[in-house]
Amino acid sequence: MMLLTVPVLVREANDLINMAPYYWHKAWDYIGPAIGYIQENGGISSEEDVQGIIQDNAKSAAGVGKGLAGIIAAGGAFLTSMASVLIIAPIAAFFMIKEWPKVVRWARDLIPPGHRDTVIDLATKMDRKIAGFVRGQLLVAVILGVGYATVLFLMGLNYGILIGLAAGFLNLVPLLGSTAGLVIASGVAWIQTGDWQFAGLVALVFIVGQLIEGNFLTPKILGDSVGMHPLWVFFAVLGGASIAGVPGILLAVPIAACLGVLMDYAVTRYKDSAYYKKPAAGKSREKKPKKRAL
Repeated sequence: MMLLTVPVLVREANDLINMAPYYWHKAWDYIGPAIGYIQENGGISSEEDVQGIIQDNAKSAAGVGKGLAGIIAAGGAFLTSMASVLIIAPIAAFFMIKEWPKVVRWARDLIPPGHRDTVIDLATKMDRKIAGFVRGQLLVAVILGVGYATVLFLMGLNYGILIGLAAGFLNLVPLLGSTAGLVIASGVAWIQTGDWQFAGLVALVFIVGQLIEGNFLTPKILGDSVGMHPLWVFFAVLGGASIAGVPGILLAVPIAACLGVLMDYAVTRYKDSAYYKKPAAGKSREKKPKKRAL
């Protein structure tokens, strides 16, 4: 798959970088008439009028500039933080992998010996559920990426394979991939053809893809991966969205799967308890002797 896709992606990325100035000028050609219309109908006919508007709104401009400076500073801090994470994460991952057996033995020794087997069994089941969730998310992302790339390529959209695969990969974060893909693909389609109908069809591809992913792919694939009914997956995602928004959507299924493991264990212990097996009041466990025939 890499031999087939990587050369295409590299070629499309290079073409997109080289064509970026053309797309910018093309977009300006579409936006220019709108700006002229605003100038004509807004009473802006000369440079002096523009200077007067700027002077009249100096305070507002200063406030906007201050806000933009804050946003830029926050963005710089975010980039610095991301760079540090990219440097530190591989080092931390190396030592975590190296020391992981010792960590597991240390955690195992903290569990009371009488309950050690039960706790380890529950933890192992939860681990399998979470691993299945990760595999399911990756499979959904691959299906969406291949689907988006294929449809956009067949529609003749420039850089359709690159945009489609990137949108599918970004779908690991709920709604991010579909939203980014819709905006970028629609903009490219509009600049490429100047036809709003074509741009609308491209946007419709991502809308339909999001509906299919939310109502069919995620419940079915994640349900099979974590051993949950698709209906429970659907309810878990809805509940996570209402409680914590996007983070809730991302964490809803693994949390529900872990709770399911604990619930199954609780039900099993309940059915094995003396309370569950206790006979009803008034009934005796001893059998009554049979009467002998005369």
